Amino acid sequence: MRVVEELKINFDFFKIKEEIDSILANHNYPKQLCLQGKTSNYNDWQYGTGSITEHQNLFKHIHESIVDYELSRLIRLFKAVRSRIMVMDGKSCYSVHPDSSKRIHLPIVTNDHCWMIWPYDGICKQLLEGKIYLTDTTKKHTFINGANEQRIHLVMCL
Repeated sequence: MRVVEELKINFDFFKIKEEIDSILANHNYPKQLCLQGKTSNYNDWQYGTGSITEHQNLFKHIHESIVDYELSRLIRLFKAVRSRIMVMDGKSCYSVHPDSSKRIHLPIVTNDHCWMIWPYDGICKQLLEGKIYLTDTTKKHTFINGANEQRIHLVMCL
């Protein structure tokens, strides 16, 4: 597998964008929201975000309030765990790091100044809004948002 490849999946991007906008609006636009927890009726949407000490496979239950969403259909399609909405402010970047598994990225809001980078592989890629990507985040990588606006991704762990 290459470090990043676009997947050809049939889904309703505009419905998913609408669902994510609604979820974010109901939670005052935090940096991350976890859509899956250790149980389906968890109430802490922040639990499972950021660096976690528990194994990500424990976060397999889709939050009961979104179980009928198009978003949940995608999570189930990929058999994803620890799915999150990730909001990144403009003019910011993540540290270079590896993750414990590959990830699916679906850019919801992005711009021409957002780049996912695998510095040791010499890869710098713009992930386009509305496209689904399989990314090998087990290799050291980072993400930069060089614009003034936020970028929003749906990120699903495999």
